[in-house]
Amino acid sequence: MGYFVISDDTDSITVIPSKTFPKVGEEVKIKGTVKNAFVIGDKSLMVVVEEEKHAR
Repeated sequence: MGYFVISDDTDSITVIPSKTFPKVGEEVKIKGTVKNAFVIGDKSLMVVVEEEKHAR
């Protein structure tokens, strides 16, 4: 299982993609569920598990 990180001027978040990874520098929109992966002391790693895109 892989992941990538998206960020803006305020923060960043780790994304576990449903299928493919974006290219470096590509602008993306992600729809998914925010999960708390784990907490170490006062630090926590938040991740988004991307929803699968269904063909219509």
